[in-house]
Amino acid sequence: MYGEHEFKCMAQVTMEPPPESTIVCSDAAWRKEDKKAGLGWMVTTSRFEIRRKKPQWHISSPLVAEGLAIREALLVCKEHDFGNLHLQSDSSPMINAINRAEPVIEVHGILSDIHIICCSSDVSISFSWIPIKKMLLLIPYQRKRYVWLRLYCPHLTWLFEF
Repeated sequence: MYGEHEFKCMAQVTMEPPPESTIVCSDAAWRKEDKKAGLGWMVTTSRFEIRRKKPQWHISSPLVAEGLAIREALLVCKEHDFGNLHLQSDSSPMINAINRAEPVIEVHGILSDIHIICCSSDVSISFSWIPIKKMLLLIPYQRKRYVWLRLYCPHLTWLFEF
């Protein structure tokens, strides 16, 4: 339960996206030293792809960063009136909290925001966890992949300046 409302609007757990879905991938990276986070998301439709990144300051944990990335991705989808969404994240704690409506105090406000976004329209939304190996699509937006990028793709390291 989130506040006085049950999380009834969330779709089932699925590993594969439903047919003709708009695929939304989100990820975040967090630096403990200065509590900075880099959020990244990618929205893919049959016609085009949108990639975004956003720096955030004063973020208390990696879980909060992951939740913010999911929320931002959903807001972009809502802004563009995308329907039939399938959001994928490598954050199993966040996906479990969303799909099972688990109350996680650390991200309660973010989960409430996600619930409101999902229930505010007639859009079908499903959420799934995907292994980090499949999340490599978002490498340019992930601070935690910086070393790999610096070694193999040095021309992309400018994307980490958040």
